[in-house]
Amino acid sequence: MRKHVCAIRGCTRPQLARTWCERHYRRWRRHGHPLGGRRYRTGCKVPECTARHSAKGYCAKHYERVKRHGDPLYLHRTEVDDIAVVRAVDGDRAGPLTLAEREEIVRKLHRQGLLDGQIAVHLDIGTSGVWTIRQRIGLPANAAPVGDFSGRVP
Repeated sequence: MRKHVCAIRGCTRPQLARTWCERHYRRWRRHGHPLGGRRYRTGCKVPECTARHSAKGYCAKHYERVKRHGDPLYLHRTEVDDIAVVRAVDGDRAGPLTLAEREEIVRKLHRQGLLDGQIAVHLDIGTSGVWTIRQRIGLPANAAPVGDFSGRVP
């Protein structure tokens, strides 16, 4: 009995289905053509971006922006809403603030002599978040008052 071989020219493997061997049948199912192969990735589809493709046509940076903000060209807001800053400094609960607004609030409250814990309450974040912002904008820590250092003995 004669064994049937794959119908693809040059392939001598035994037939599995549709006159093709397992390899060509699998390629047809995966890619729509028995000779179809892997699609090679190209660069990012954002104009002027030369980074390698990572997912869905974008490089890693632009794909993250699409996932988070829905726009591959999204940039962080840097303008400061003065009203939001004043309200947070006055003690009103801070809503969603930009990084620039948080930095401005930390600057103003630091100038008033507040400690990291007190600033954290105004911003509704932890003290480590205040410390990170303070480090980034170059502010020293406000020293906590420990006692009377006037030199007088009680």
